[in-house]
Amino acid sequence: GGTAAATTKPIKNNPKKNQRGKKDAEGGVGHDSVRKKGPPEAKAEKEKEKEETLWQTFTSHPLVNVGRFILVPYALYWGFHYVRLQRPDLASAATLGLVRLRPAVGVEGERQVLIVAPMSGGTVQVAHDLGEKLGLEVGHECSNTAWHYARDGTVSWMHGLRFLDPPDTRDGMAKSLTKLCDNFTEAMGFHPDMYRPSQGKCSHRRRWDQCWRDECRNVVVREWGCARTGRCETPYRRVLHQVRHPLRTVESLASKFCVGGIHGAVHPSLLTYASALFWEVDFKRDDSCAVTAAKFVLGYSEAMRGARRDGLIDGRYKVEEASPCDVARLAGLLSEEDAVYPPNRRRARSVCNDPSGSGGD
Repeated sequence: GGTAAATTKPIKNNPKKNQRGKKDAEGGVGHDSVRKKGPPEAKAEKEKEKEETLWQTFTSHPLVNVGRFILVPYALYWGFHYVRLQRPDLASAATLGLVRLRPAVGVEGERQVLIVAPMSGGTVQVAHDLGEKLGLEVGHECSNTAWHYARDGTVSWMHGLRFLDPPDTRDGMAKSLTKLCDNFTEAMGFHPDMYRPSQGKCSHRRRWDQCWRDECRNVVVREWGCARTGRCETPYRRVLHQVRHPLRTVESLASKFCVGGIHGAVHPSLLTYASALFWEVDFKRDDSCAVTAAKFVLGYSEAMRGARRDGLIDGRYKVEEASPCDVARLAGLLSEEDAVYPPNRRRARSVCNDPSGSGGD
C-alpha cells in the first residue's frame, strides 16, 4: 500500500525582522524594549509624584472644602469692614483715587451727637430711625468706631456714665467696680469693648476673663464723671437727653427684669447695676421690682437733668413727640457751623426739607 509523503511549507526569510533582531543582538533599542531611566530622573519623578499626592490629600480634606465656603467669606467680610472703618486710604490707593471712602474716625475723633436715656427709654428705635431715614452712622450702646458704624454718634444709656457723680470714697469706688466688672452681666447693654478697642488686647473668643475685667475697670474709671472734669476721651459736638413718659419706662423695665410681675422680685442684674451707679440711693433687696425700677429711672433722670442745668447737656426732647428731623436739628446736623461731616448735612437738609439749614440755629 502507498503512504502519503509529508510536506513542509518553506519558511520565508523576513529581512525586517532579521534586521530588528540584529539590532537587539548588537545592543540597539528594539520596538518592544523600554529604556531604563537613570537614578536622577527616577528620583525627580518620584518626588513629583509625592508632592502631587500630598497636595491632592490636602485639597480633598473635608475641612479644606468647608473652609472655602466659610473661612474665605469670613475673611472677606472682616476685610471689607476693616478697609471701610479703619483704612479707607487703602481703597483710594488701590483704585488710584477713583474710590474715596469716608475718612476713619478714631477714638478721640469728634462725633456729631451723643443721646443719653435710661434703659427702656426708646433708644433702639431712635438709633434705627436716624440710620434708616437720615443715613447716619449712629451706634446703639456703642461708640467703638474701629469695628462698628458709630462715626456720627451714639444712643446709649451707659454713656450717661460721664454725667454721673462717682463714689466719693476709695472704698465706695472699689465696691462699685466689683459689682460692675467682676462678672459679666447679661442684658445690661454694657461691655468695655463698646467704648474702644481693647487696650489690653483681650480676646473676643472669650466673653469675660481677667483681661476683660481689667479693661472694664479702666473704662469705668476713665468715663465716670468725665464730663465734669473735661477728660472724656471721645468728644461729641452736641449731647441730648432723651426722655420718655416715666411710667412707660418703668413698665418696659418691669417686663425685662421683674420675676413674678411688677410686685415680684427684681432680677439681680438690674439691682447690681442700679446700686453700683446710684450709690447714694438706698436699694433694698426686699424692694418690689416696680420700686427698684422706679428708683433707677428717677436717679438717672435727675442726674441728666442736673447735667443739663450745668451746661453739660445741650438739649432735651420727648421721644414720643420728636421726629428724626427734630432730633437732627437739636443735634446741630442741619447747621453749617455745627455739622461735623458735611455730606450728612446736605443729606439731612434734603430729607428734612430744610435747604437753608436755619432749623439748626
